[in-house]
Amino acid sequence: MSRRLILGVQRVLCQVPAELLPEVQCATCVQGAVSNWQSLAALKQFPRGSRPFAASVCQSQSQAAQASITTEPASPPDWSEASQEQDVPAEQYSHSGRITGPYVVTPKPVFAVVELGPTQFKVTPDDLVYSEKLKGVDVGDELSLNRVLLLGNAKTTVIGRPCIPGAKVMAVVEEQFLNGKVLIFKKRRRKNSRRLNGHRQELTGLRITDVHGLEAAAQGNVQ
Repeated sequence: MSRRLILGVQRVLCQVPAELLPEVQCATCVQGAVSNWQSLAALKQFPRGSRPFAASVCQSQSQAAQASITTEPASPPDWSEASQEQDVPAEQYSHSGRITGPYVVTPKPVFAVVELGPTQFKVTPDDLVYSEKLKGVDVGDELSLNRVLLLGNAKTTVIGRPCIPGAKVMAVVEEQFLNGKVLIFKKRRRKNSRRLNGHRQELTGLRITDVHGLEAAAQGNVQ
């Protein structure tokens, strides 16, 4: 309990009539009152609202509370954890292989809505999408995107609740790069205060190679 809170409670309780306060049970407070006001008789002659201390918050308790307060410096915030919160969660994708040479993507008349981080992408094979940086991946890695929310083609549409079991979207990491710089300018008028910062978001480029699970989901054969 801080000293300011203790003094505030004492100030409030000193305004309470003497009949509503319990009897003083702390010997230290009684001794202090006797030394300050010479006698208990002089203490009882004080009018209501001007008692020098409250029985429920005694001097010994306040001193013990102040002695228990530690002055250890606060640890600095861990900014690394705050920055990782902006990345795409690792459970939304998994490694399925690695491509070292050139590859060809065959277009298919199928589409999917896949979730990566806070963003949902509508993709078809051979599409190129840019998401926030994926952790633990490199250029050429083949990924399996597991958070598929919707599958469909020209005849069938399957909606997940929220995801479709067994469905996945295959993608290949094509590039890791920094987006263009964004300027953040803040000004407080009449305060001679200006601040100009720049930010470049880390992005990952993904090439969609295939969409799996539409036939099984349309027939109801999902695990």
